[in-house]
Amino acid sequence: MEEHDIEKLYRLGRWSENDDKVRPLLVTFQNTELKDHIEANLRNLKHTVDKFKGVGISKDLNPQVETRDKRLHQ
Repeated sequence: MEEHDIEKLYRLGRWSENDDKVRPLLVTFQNTELKDHIEANLRNLKHTVDKFKGVGISKDLNPQVETRDKRLHQ
């Protein structure tokens, strides 16, 4: 992966100097193949590197798409 593969990258939530709360990153990739590759191999990363054990990936879906997907899954 190269720097130009990432279209957007920023932290969500409000920063606070006294807050130790974990703030998620929103990452947008240039192409879906790279995103799919990362999602498919996340388990390998989590099992081999200790600092990535708490890392999770989820899709940023709007509420309508989320509801539709839940209905389709049921």
